[in-house]
Amino acid sequence: MPAGLATQIGAPERVVTQIIDGATSINPEIAAHLERILGTPAYMWIELQENYEKAANEIGGEHIRESD
Repeated sequence: MPAGLATQIGAPERVVTQIIDGATSINPEIAAHLERILGTPAYMWIELQENYEKAANEIGGEHIRESD
């Protein structure tokens, strides 16, 4: 699955895998590509990322690294 999505959004497979694993955040560029491919507005991807990071910080989880 990561390879197919990576090809569709024009990102390296490792970036998609890192996003899925929670090791890299969804940046505006990736959000725009996801919007184009999946139809979910980019702002929603950014809000989901922000909510995830906030929740992780509140429970003392590891902070997501900023994506490249």
